Amino acid sequence: METKTEYIIVAADVLPDAYRKVLEAKRALERGEFSSVSEAVEKAGVSRSAFYKYRNLVHPFYETANRRTVTFMLTLADMPGILSNVLSSVAAHGSNILTINQTIPINHKANVTLTIRADENSDNEDLFSDIKKIQGVDDIALLAQE
Repeated sequence: METKTEYIIVAADVLPDAYRKVLEAKRALERGEFSSVSEAVEKAGVSRSAFYKYRNLVHPFYETANRRTVTFMLTLADMPGILSNVLSSVAAHGSNILTINQTIPINHKANVTLTIRADENSDNEDLFSDIKKIQGVDDIALLAQE
C-alpha cells in the first residue's frame, strides 16, 4: 500500500541550515545561475551528499500547494454575459483559470473549453452544479483532471 506524503509548513528560520542551503541551491539551479550541482552547492555552502539526500524532500511553499488541473467543456448559448457568469462562478469556488478556448457560435451555440487550477479538496460536482444553473449554459462535461 502506497503512503501519501504528509507536508507541514514550518518557518524557514527554524529549519536546520542544511535544509535552507539545499533550497538555496535548488533555486539557483532553477534560475540557471549555475550549470552544475557542484557549483550550486559550493555557492550555497552545503555538501553534495546533503543536497542529494534532501533535494526531493525539501520544497519552497509554493511547490507544495495541493492544486490540480481540471479541463472541462461547456456548450453556451450565444448571449452576452454567459461566459462572464461562468468565469465568476469558477472564481467564487477559489479556482484560477489557466486557459479559455471558445469556438465561433454556430446555430446560436458556442463551445468553450476551460482549464482551471482547482484546490485538491474542492469538489468538481459543486462547481459543475453551480455552472449548470447559469442561464444559457446548455451542457458541461469533464474532459481531463490531473
